[in-house]
Amino acid sequence: MDSGALGVVVHVHGQGAAHEVEFLTQDGHTVCVETHQPEDLAPAPLSAMREEVRQDLLQSEESRKKPRLP
Repeated sequence: MDSGALGVVVHVHGQGAAHEVEFLTQDGHTVCVETHQPEDLAPAPLSAMREEVRQDLLQSEESRKKPRLP
């Protein structure tokens, strides 16, 4: 895939040594799955995500910030 392509990490190898990344078309069809080193990856900007995905991500980040009861 070209630099800057958006993908989804679908598997992490060896405690983060490498990542399997699935690249999709806009309508959700798989283009390819590639193995990448961590230094080759960057988080996608929120603006690149669909609204419902963006909201799910923000909610999960908020829930991780809340203290957990023992």
